[in-house]
Amino acid sequence: MANKVPAILITSAAAAALVFTFWPSNESTATLQPTREATAEQAIPEYQNEAPTAAATEPKWSSDEERNAFFVADMQSRFAPHIHIQHAQIRFLEQLISYLKAHYPDDWRERVAAFLNASFPELAASLQNKFESLERYNEWLLVDRKQLQQMTPEERRQALWDKRYAAFGEDAEKIWAAELRNQKISETLARIDQDKDADLQTKLDALMDSVQESYGEHSDKFIETRQTELLSKFVELPSVQSTLRAMPAPERRRELRKVRAALGMNADALDRWENLDEKRDIAWEAGQTYMAERQKILSEYDGHQQEQALYALQNNVFGHDAELIRQEETAGFYRYKGERRIGRE
Repeated sequence: MANKVPAILITSAAAAALVFTFWPSNESTATLQPTREATAEQAIPEYQNEAPTAAATEPKWSSDEERNAFFVADMQSRFAPHIHIQHAQIRFLEQLISYLKAHYPDDWRERVAAFLNASFPELAASLQNKFESLERYNEWLLVDRKQLQQMTPEERRQALWDKRYAAFGEDAEKIWAAELRNQKISETLARIDQDKDADLQTKLDALMDSVQESYGEHSDKFIETRQTELLSKFVELPSVQSTLRAMPAPERRRELRKVRAALGMNADALDRWENLDEKRDIAWEAGQTYMAERQKILSEYDGHQQEQALYALQNNVFGHDAELIRQEETAGFYRYKGERRIGRE
């Protein structure tokens, strides 16, 4: 190929995540991180993006041919059951590229075709085309990295998909199927956040319906593996936070329990979370009292008297944690200032 070798290879897995992880994480509270556990892709073995036989654990091969034969047999064993899946083909290419770059850094590209023929001869031509498409796509990501950073999330997502379709055609939707499913869930989170009239249960039902629609029979598995993230994304929606803050503490704890139960937490976990919520409620109530009293001291005293009064107040409210509070305030951090993040504080 005539393509210039990039200094760093961005694999297709990393590319699939770019729209969510390459960019600042605070772009949208409704964004789910991409996942590889998705319907047909769930059965594909998971790897690190490096040669399976890294130097630290690699056997002492008598020749390059012996090592290469082992690698080919290993790839066949791992990928043969899934090689018909577009996503699995890209994952296989990632592993092949990693292996070749590790062992043949000077001419790894020239060796790709031979390894494809040795590994999956019936798909070698198709896999070669995908390899070349993957190289073009990765190089584009590197060249246009700064330009992509300057785009809005929507513009960036569109640019990525335009380039994916240009490189892989309709196969792009299969290669990045997991991202498409997660994108639908993220869009649902954004939509329910804008619905100011819906109560928590209605919003939660909409989220669960979206998961079911996106993952079908694999919904339970998806929820199990992404439980914490789904919970955080839902509870941290501004509209959900606003609703929770307006509730009396006992009602809020009951509502949070319902949300966690819907996401599959068992009774023991629900009890632990509810106990933690109660402790946080008590801590924040004390913290708000402290902030009000602190403000009075600042307005009524100065100098040494102010310092003494604050010291006594901190000891009285926080006990053994008073010194930590003083250290935080010296550093300019006031943990009970501003709005509380329900479910996390």
